[in-house]
Amino acid sequence: MAVGFHTVDHVPLTDLDDNSVKRALHEGRSDLDHLTGSPAVLLAYPHGKADGRVAALVRSAGYRAGFTGRPAPVGPRSDRYLLGRWEPGALDAAAFAQRLVLRLLRPARAIGRRWRP
Repeated sequence: MAVGFHTVDHVPLTDLDDNSVKRALHEGRSDLDHLTGSPAVLLAYPHGKADGRVAALVRSAGYRAGFTGRPAPVGPRSDRYLLGRWEPGALDAAAFAQRLVLRLLRPARAIGRRWRP
């Protein structure tokens, strides 16, 4: 398991100018590093929103990967700064397991086609 960063203010980074994105990517990150005892090198984009511009700023800020809210599978050709993630919501263990199995059995094309940024 890894602990990643999510920003302090949770504002969609795509809504900010470059300097504000840079500030959001750094403000509070060292506090998280201190609390966990290791550097935060993963980012979950606030509201799952990211684009190429934001991804480039995340890369230059020293993160190793960024996760969007897009429910897309990750593969060898995935851009590691625009990775998809699945957010199952509040589920008990049995419901989570059931939804996970269904999601894993779903063809990748069907998942990506339904996503709307």
